[in-house]
Amino acid sequence: MDRIILHMEAAITMAPGPTRSTHRKGYQNNGIPMHMNDADTPTDRQDEAVRNFINGFNCAQSILVTFGPDLGLDRTDALRLASGFGGGMGRMAQTCGAVTGAFMVLGLAFGHTHPDNKEAKARTEELCREFAHQFRERNGSMVCRDLLGCDISNEDGKEKANELGLSEKKCQGFVRDSAGILRELLVKRSG
Repeated sequence: MDRIILHMEAAITMAPGPTRSTHRKGYQNNGIPMHMNDADTPTDRQDEAVRNFINGFNCAQSILVTFGPDLGLDRTDALRLASGFGGGMGRMAQTCGAVTGAFMVLGLAFGHTHPDNKEAKARTEELCREFAHQFRERNGSMVCRDLLGCDISNEDGKEKANELGLSEKKCQGFVRDSAGILRELLVKRSG
């Protein structure tokens, strides 16, 4: 508990006010890492995210840990933060974790840290809507149970998903799509 409070106090102390710069060393003024550019291909990020997923991390963790460290989020903290979002948020088969993980990344890159920063808030919301539009265009939904064709929030649905190998057949594709869309949005908005 003390660790959490210390992290919260540090975040509040370090949070920029409306007139303070948000520029961090190694980052462009908009929060995007300087090295995330056209040389960093969508395929690189997609492969890394899928590798994370294959190695046992959930869909949200796979996305956040692929992009979060480049945005200043510690790898361990990224994995902890996203751990409850897999399987459609706590295996409730709601919003796909590959989507919620991407929304967390967009918040890291563009989110507001002061309640009066309406521009940053609007920009983040716009990017989340753009991400959602592209994800739905590619996959037909953002809802885990619709994407998988079964409800993994109950044991029968979870068993069915395992029997059908949906994690390999479908979820890896959702993670790949999420990483590709996200990388394109980050590079497009960093210019």
